[in-house]
Amino acid sequence: MSHPVNDQILEDLGYEVGTMTIDVFIAEHTDTANAIVNMPYNGHLTQIRERSTAAAQIASQVVHGAYSGFPEAKASFYKATWDDVVDHLDARYNDLTKRIDDCYSGRSRYSVKDQKRLTRLTKQRQFFGQQLDVMREAFHDIVDYKFDQKGG
Repeated sequence: MSHPVNDQILEDLGYEVGTMTIDVFIAEHTDTANAIVNMPYNGHLTQIRERSTAAAQIASQVVHGAYSGFPEAKASFYKATWDDVVDHLDARYNDLTKRIDDCYSGRSRYSVKDQKRLTRLTKQRQFFGQQLDVMREAFHDIVDYKFDQKGG
């Protein structure tokens, strides 16, 4: 059961973390990961460190990737926010979903070329889905940790 005060704290933390620039987000997640892993009985959470590294790599690919399509004006870890990166990944995921749906809805037969294209688009969409999951899990790592630190 939620409590209005806790809901407001979580909403505020969500806004704070979502609007962090990528450089701050990565530093914050690294600090969070180190703090969580060093807590008693949390040694099994070492995958949080791997997620910290993965989040940094994903953000780097999105922000600095030559063919990512990320807006040039925000192509810096000091300008792009977590929201910007996740919105970009989400848009790519949705675009691939639309392309798959548009190309293959209502057709009863596919050529080998069609099957190869479907496989390629599906793998690309799965890749972006995995990246979104990592970024969202990293977001929740920070929000949950900060919430616990506030006594929520």
